[in-house]
Amino acid sequence: MPLSALLNALLIATVGMVAESPAAPPELRPIRLQEEQFTGGVHILVIGASPSELRAQYRLEVTSGPNGNRSIQTGSAVIRPGSEVLLINLRMAGSGSGWSARLTVTPESGAPYEDRLDGSATEQ
Repeated sequence: MPLSALLNALLIATVGMVAESPAAPPELRPIRLQEEQFTGGVHILVIGASPSELRAQYRLEVTSGPNGNRSIQTGSAVIRPGSEVLLINLRMAGSGSGWSARLTVTPESGAPYEDRLDGSATEQ
């Protein structure tokens, strides 16, 4: 088999593997970030929901303001099937659009993942 044909076959096989195992979209992840606006601020929510039992560690880091004020909250969760739970409700008043949030989730089984929100994309 010529080298070019071998490389082409390898490329097709690699692309096929990537297409078969895409990362879950943020709205389908069992522990995810969500933002809710209110007059004068924002709630940063960490919500858990899974079709099967899930045990995981999570870490939320929120940065806001011109001086880079930072809040870090960590925890562990056992998510039961068929229920949605609120793990964190962080309220930021007067934050405007100068904030960002990063959630890191490490499931007991499975690959760790991150979820991010950026307040600069949000109009108040």
